[in-house]
Parts: sequence; C-alpha cells; structure tokens
Amino acid sequence: MLVLSNAFEISKHSGDAGYRASFASYVGLWTIEWPIGKPAVARLSIHDLPSRPGSEKYPQVFPQRVDKCIDMLAGVIIDSACDIRVAFPGRKAPGTYILELQKKGFPGAHGSRHFYNMVGGKVFEFDYLFPRRIIETSQLQPAHKSTDGGDVVYASRSDKQQVRLTVPSRVTNEPATVVLEHEVLELLPQLLDRVPWTHLSWSMHRGMRDILLAFGKNTMNMYRPLLATKLRQAVRELLSNPKDTKGWDPDFVRDSMPDMVYTTVTSGSGESGDLIRVITDAALLLYDGNDDGLDRTSFWTTTMQSKHIEENPPPEIHMSSDTIVALTKFVVLEWSQEFDYQMYHHLPIELFFE
Repeated sequence: MLVLSNAFEISKHSGDAGYRASFASYVGLWTIEWPIGKPAVARLSIHDLPSRPGSEKYPQVFPQRVDKCIDMLAGVIIDSACDIRVAFPGRKAPGTYILELQKKGFPGAHGSRHFYNMVGGKVFEFDYLFPRRIIETSQLQPAHKSTDGGDVVYASRSDKQQVRLTVPSRVTNEPATVVLEHEVLELLPQLLDRVPWTHLSWSMHRGMRDILLAFGKNTMNMYRPLLATKLRQAVRELLSNPKDTKGWDPDFVRDSMPDMVYTTVTSGSGESGDLIRVITDAALLLYDGNDDGLDRTSFWTTTMQSKHIEENPPPEIHMSSDTIVALTKFVVLEWSQEFDYQMYHHLPIELFFE
C-alpha cells in the first residue's frame, strides 16, 4: 500500500519505547507504530477531499500496477518476451566500481533479493549488475568530461570503451563512480527501454534510480525542450474540446495544464504525483501503439547503439510516439522517490491496518 500510493519516509524513530515512522504519499499520511509489547499498527490519514463540489480538477480514477510497483522497489527490470531479467545493486559507499553482469547472480546479492524473495519473486532467474570495487585508481586512465556539463565522463582502458557515471553514495556529498564497459553499455539502454509505464511516480530502489538517471541524463537533456513543447502542444490541441477532456476539468486544461506539462519536463526533478499524472496523460494523447509498447520502447537502444552518449544534439530529431513514451518514462524516474525496502527489519510479521 505504501508503494502503490507513492509514499516516501518523512520521519522515523526506533528506541526503547518502540518504533514509529511517518510517510507522505499521494493519498495521504501513513503512520506505522509498534509500541513495545503491543501490536504494530498502520494508519492512513487521507487527504481532505475538495470542500466544494466540482473543485477537483483531476480525473477521479487512474490505474496502478501492483506487480510493477514491487519490481521497481526491488530494483528489477523484466521483459519475459526477450528473456531479460536484471537486478540492480544498491547504493554503495564512496569509491570507484566497475559494473559487471553476473548471469543468474541475483541470489548472491545483498539487500533487495531478501525483499523480492518474501513477495514471491524468483531471484534465481535474475542476472545481477555486480559493482566490483576498484582499489587501485591506476586501473583507469584519466578521463575527460562531456562538453554539455553532464555527469558522464568518458575513459578508456586497453582497447575497451568505458563510460564513467557519477552517482550518489551512502555518504552525503561524497559521490561514487560507476564504470561501464561493453556488455553493460549495451544492456543499460535496453533496460531503460523496458522501464514500466506508470501514471504516478515510483517509490523505488535507489541504486537502480541512481544508475539509470546518470546513464540517460545527457541524452534526456538534448531532447528535453522538444519533449516539453510537444506535450504542451498536445494538451492545447487534443484536449481543447470541453466535451472530450478525458476526465480533466476543462478550465484546468485550458488555463493551467499546458504550462504544468512544460514546467514538469524542463525542471528535471521534483516530488509531485500530481504533475506526473499530468505529463503521463499528455504523453498518452500522442501514443498510437498498444499496451506492450508502453513497457517496451526502442528509443534508448537505437539512440545509444553506435555512440553511447552524443556530445551534440542530432541535426534533426524525430519525435515519434515511441520516443515520447521513452522520454516520458525517464521524466517519471526523475520525479520518483527513494524508498527503503529494508524497513521490514523494523517490523513484526503481523502488521494490523486501522
């Protein structure tokens, strides 16, 4: 329920008196209390409903997918049709790591495999992106920064192409470096293409979010202004008929929604489920495929196949519906929240809902 409602932790205390935590979410405030010697109880204080009839501007109902919410929390990406089952590592201590693909290596990982086991996942089916720490920095030759000011740095060792990503570490203000080589460089675009579609931002595995954002950020920045313009135009043109606003308030569509879409895309990060609902519905206005195409795009694989990160934008950019969906899913990642999947360590097996 926490993950379905896009919850994130705002306070936590564990001491002699017991355990208490609070989580903000899209639907309201969650609290979990476990006093010493008493049952653990979860409560939801729902957001106040609009006080005046007709004051709600958003469609009252939207879909959520339990299985995909669990996958994103566990840090796994699945495409059974292509036999892709990959698990990401957690956030690491400061240092330099080479990311290696270990076939069926998820059972040997620490962290999210325990959670995934408990919810019935088959961890033995998953490959694992293992972060092997580099102790000797001389293993890497000096690198140079990309020209557009992003986080990606290029380097080479022997005849292998490498990409270095700067990602957050477990220590504030002390980043870690993740080095990608050929096999992983080919895999990551495929994983970005297979991030599931959603109508709300994710409460997700922070290690997966760190790596995917660092890998795709430069490319996203090239397309960002055009995506923002395209979605704003779609809202203005395709939702302009007051009789066909797909559940959105017509005045809201006319006066606010176009600029909200543009601002959400161009800002590059945030914590608003409302805005994600706006841009995902805007993207669907331009989508002409089936449901499978929302979960499986080709943009990232095609764009990064020959040159993993372009230093300059291509002279012409074609914004197909596949491109729009792929980039919109990346915006959702930018606006998603980290969630501690190991919170079960603090709680009993039985948790009561009040």
